[in-house]
Amino acid sequence: MNLPAIPFIKLGFAKSMLTLLLAASLVGCGGSSGDSAPAPSPTQSPEPTPQAPQYSMPAAKADDWQVASAVELGMDVTVLEQLMENINNNSFGFRNMDGVLIVKNNQLIFERQLRNQLDITDGWADNQNLDIHAVHSVTKSIMSAAIGIAIERGEIGSVDDLALSYFSDYLPLANDSQSKQQMTIENWLTMQHGLQWNEWDVNYLDDANQNGQMIDAADPMRFLLDLPSVAQPATDYAYSTGISFALGRIISRTSGQRFYDYVQQHLLTPMNIQQHDAWFMRNDVHAGSALYLTMRGMAKFGQMYLDGGQWLGQQIVPANWVALSIEEHVSQDNIRYGYQWWLNTFTSDGVDYEAFYANGWGGQFILVIPQLNSVVVLTGRRYQDGQSEQTSVRMMLEDYIIPFLVN
Repeated sequence: MNLPAIPFIKLGFAKSMLTLLLAASLVGCGGSSGDSAPAPSPTQSPEPTPQAPQYSMPAAKADDWQVASAVELGMDVTVLEQLMENINNNSFGFRNMDGVLIVKNNQLIFERQLRNQLDITDGWADNQNLDIHAVHSVTKSIMSAAIGIAIERGEIGSVDDLALSYFSDYLPLANDSQSKQQMTIENWLTMQHGLQWNEWDVNYLDDANQNGQMIDAADPMRFLLDLPSVAQPATDYAYSTGISFALGRIISRTSGQRFYDYVQQHLLTPMNIQQHDAWFMRNDVHAGSALYLTMRGMAKFGQMYLDGGQWLGQQIVPANWVALSIEEHVSQDNIRYGYQWWLNTFTSDGVDYEAFYANGWGGQFILVIPQLNSVVVLTGRRYQDGQSEQTSVRMMLEDYIIPFLVN
């Protein structure tokens, strides 16, 4: 059983990019054509059976992470080695994984980089570094942290502010209504905006996808704000990468900085996250989808939220904002959602573990499990139709990673 309602986003390119994506997806895919491997001749020795991957302690680097050996900590690594064997064997349920990283008690105890070639998303940012991965909608959770910082700094009033008050230069709006005028920043953070938006029912690479239409519009903000309202704010959940884009534009409008520069100044640099990249749109980063990070950088963000907004004793994000962000504001249709964070319960050996997580297209996760004082980072390359169904993040967590952390 996979996690419900995984939010995947199109990264906003026009029809010419679709041709490029389809061409790139055919290069290096490999795979069997249906022929079985020839049996060894009597004079040949059979190929040796691959050995199960052995546990090794993460390397120490100048990135502020304290590393430790799970073996020396007395943890049973057998189940973790079984997980990696399934991933390496491309077993169903474990396919198209790019990396696994685990933090326990503020110590990095497991890190396995799996990808050995760039993928179709790296070209969007001209990224040439295998360690830096597109995180897609994980960007939304980072944007949410930036909103909390902007409120603390007085650049944004509060979550109760009317969202349209930050876009008065767009008035009057098409399809104007009382419900549209009543949208608040909190309604946007919780995806309960009330606008007519559906980006899940049409393939993200299809011209009919609403998110792609917004990004390709001459003025994406005008496209978004002119949409009709179909529900009262705070009554109906409708996942919208466009809304996350607009929240990022509020930050840039109130701070006088590009969203990317703001995130670097107030989040990435204070946490010593030196390796990062992004794709740009209208000279700034799309706040709903565009960041690229290393697994260690992703883990820092999860650890910082686990520690109430602190990194190495420095308060990065206000503690009250962290608490509000991971509070359940939405419970609808098997979706539990905070301020651009997802919430879920994982059950392992009959015990329930609450988690909050950031989640991005293709299999990018920052999962925080407070009961185990742990952060789990997963990266993937599940970009083609049907690939998501070949991987079960829930199974990996409940049957392998949580048992490892408990033991």
